[in-house]
Amino acid sequence: DEWHTTFIMPEEDIILNGNYSLLENINLNNEQIQCVNSIKDVYYAVPENHIGVIFLFHGTNGHGSAWFEKVENINFTKDALERNFIIIATDSEETTSGDLNSDGYLRWLTLPPNVNNNIDIGNISSLIDTFKHRSIINDNDPIFALGMSNGSNFAPSVSYALNFKATAAYCSRGIPELYEVTEIPTIFLI
Repeated sequence: DEWHTTFIMPEEDIILNGNYSLLENINLNNEQIQCVNSIKDVYYAVPENHIGVIFLFHGTNGHGSAWFEKVENINFTKDALERNFIIIATDSEETTSGDLNSDGYLRWLTLPPNVNNNIDIGNISSLIDTFKHRSIINDNDPIFALGMSNGSNFAPSVSYALNFKATAAYCSRGIPELYEVTEIPTIFLI
């Protein structure tokens, strides 16, 4: 089903044919949505008969739009849509409002992992409420998080705070203090 499908050659001559499906271009929605303190650029795609929701979190100095522009990211988003997942990406609060802690980087706030004391988790909670109010997301939809770099440190934190179904984290060491208390399934992919 993927480019990395494997095959073990038997001890006889065979013919192997590959069958490919062309994934359609993404019908991407891009709008500005009011969150806790700021209006966010939000990028999302909604397939018919969705089976869940995946929030995508960018890395340091990144943007949510990268999930729909970079080749590797677009491959993932197309695959997820083909499998009937809603895809949602936005920007960290620092990407929208500037370097709030003056460290020279625009990042997601990874700790504390709760909605009341973490602006980025509050923003994701606000987006979930917005999409539920619009009947795009249902109360029983499983919600997943996938993050890259700093976004992969944020993904387990927001998953813990908002009780997501699972998390995938790319290219980070994670937050060891969080893994001592969370029961949200998490996979690290370096």
